[in-house]
Amino acid sequence: MGGQSERSTGIRVLLMAFVANFVVTGIGFYGFGVFFKPLADYFGRGRAGVGLGNGLSLIVGAIWAPRVGKGVDKWGPRPLLIGGSLMTALGLALMSRMTALWEFLILYGVLFSLANLHMGDIVTGSTVARHFPRTAGRALGIATIGVSLGGVLIPPFAQAVLDAYGWQAGFLAMSVTALTLVLFPAIILLRGFDHRQISDEDDNGSDESFRRPLWGMTREQALKSKVFWKMIAMFSLAFFPLGTMLVQQIPFLQDMGIPARQAAMALSISATIGMIGKLAWGYFFDRFGGRNSLIACVAVQMLAVLWLLFARNLWQALVFSAVFGFGMGGLVPLHTALRWKHFGAKHIGAIMGISSPFIMLAQAGGQPFSGWVFDKTGSYHYAFYLFIICYLLSIAIALSVKDPEVGDVE
Repeated sequence: MGGQSERSTGIRVLLMAFVANFVVTGIGFYGFGVFFKPLADYFGRGRAGVGLGNGLSLIVGAIWAPRVGKGVDKWGPRPLLIGGSLMTALGLALMSRMTALWEFLILYGVLFSLANLHMGDIVTGSTVARHFPRTAGRALGIATIGVSLGGVLIPPFAQAVLDAYGWQAGFLAMSVTALTLVLFPAIILLRGFDHRQISDEDDNGSDESFRRPLWGMTREQALKSKVFWKMIAMFSLAFFPLGTMLVQQIPFLQDMGIPARQAAMALSISATIGMIGKLAWGYFFDRFGGRNSLIACVAVQMLAVLWLLFARNLWQALVFSAVFGFGMGGLVPLHTALRWKHFGAKHIGAIMGISSPFIMLAQAGGQPFSGWVFDKTGSYHYAFYLFIICYLLSIAIALSVKDPEVGDVE
């Protein structure tokens, strides 16, 4: 009975994380690419102005993330997911009524950001890592397939609504989607869930190799660790290009003369291959270690961006979408799994909450920067050159971060 109960709880945790990831990234990240150019045209402030909304959202998230991290360790994921879904639905509904850029910055950059943070990786990733100490890589890979599936389904759905009824109706459709897919599952699936219980793979002394990952460091101990700051640096560099390469992929492809629906299809291909990537990188993490997996993951993305510099037609863009999708599929599960591996599960929410702001702030600069480059030069190429440098630096830092052995103290 105990084993069946644990399996049932594990399935509920994975399903809830999967659905939350679908909504948070499918609407707030991939889906936003569909609205990007129409909003830039509507507000008449250029792409840098709309890109500023995404940058602001990441800054707001960085400020609030430590509180969310401590909150999930204290209260568990259920109240945060319920509150986040309600805030998301409200924010999207209000966005359908906005008429000025400053309203967009407040609604998307502040309210929507806070809402997504309460449903995002700090909440879902820390819960999954805590519940699956032996197979964290694969479990996180499965849970974060929701991220990619959101990219497969949300952009074409949003584009179809936008084409038929306009961007205002598109935001309303996203509001209903968020409310339906997160609020009710959080109420039902996580009823009675004890977030402090670490499944049946407990630290009972029977398996020494899992003693440290189960309990690990406090937040204060992690802050004194050299690897903590190296990890922040390498993930900040790896995440800096991500927003541009996904959210602004659609307008970039449209600038090449590719129709909007085909551009949305290319973005969906990135997300589809990303699902395969998440499973693959999760397996690689458990099988070959975190450092080697991260280096390979970042290298694949760098090669894809190099290819895109020379892309001139649809099939070349689709090759980029597939290769980049496979590489970027590993970033989300790996950056959670690596923090779990180095710092342990007991305080993983607080540690993710204090480390995520640095990564968010780095990611915040990507879209406004690339939008500014486009507005000044009419091209994204100079931004891409900087992204390649970022990838190289991330790989260099990762080479100095070895995976911990049992009993290691960083």
